Amino acid sequence: MNAEISSQENKLFQLESQQTRYKAINDAFRKWQKKPASLVQSGLSEADMQIVQTWIPKYSYEKAPIESWRLTNLSATIRACKKMIETLTARHTEAEASGGENKVIDFAGGTLIYNYDDDRVQIDFDEKPLPGMINRLKGSGFKWAPSNGVWQRKLTDNAKGDADYILKLGHWTPEAVAEREAAQKAAHEAQRAKYATA
Repeated sequence: MNAEISSQENKLFQLESQQTRYKAINDAFRKWQKKPASLVQSGLSEADMQIVQTWIPKYSYEKAPIESWRLTNLSATIRACKKMIETLTARHTEAEASGGENKVIDFAGGTLIYNYDDDRVQIDFDEKPLPGMINRLKGSGFKWAPSNGVWQRKLTDNAKGDADYILKLGHWTPEAVAEREAAQKAAHEAQRAKYATA
């Protein structure tokens, strides 16, 4: 898992370096248009100075050598990379908090396993599940892994939530669902009463 985090951090460093370079090129171009001598003082490499000096817009709306859409896309990629680092770090922290042990949750008819070593959510049924359950598992992205003898999916928050939903665990137990529905119904009735008196 640390290798994944390091890989994403390296990717982030490269993306941010590229973004800084692109912004410097555009900034130098704007200054160069007003004062050509400023290009030498810009600190750009020879290749980047060449880009600034030789750039010709293809369309009337282009204002700088590095298009605005390219910078926007790069910013989105940087944000996605940062989010991935946060997710991987949280998953790594969760694995360390468990003491390197997989989290095992028993339910009627089997076991739910958060396998941190394999980075998988695994469902081990005591018996072959019914066709309806198999369809729900497949519909939620779980695959049968004959090598492990379990239904599994990559360990993500969505996978955990889907497993809870399919197996009626956590806040998807019938009691928890009934409690939420009762609270929603009470809130709806209170709102209707509020508008009825208004």
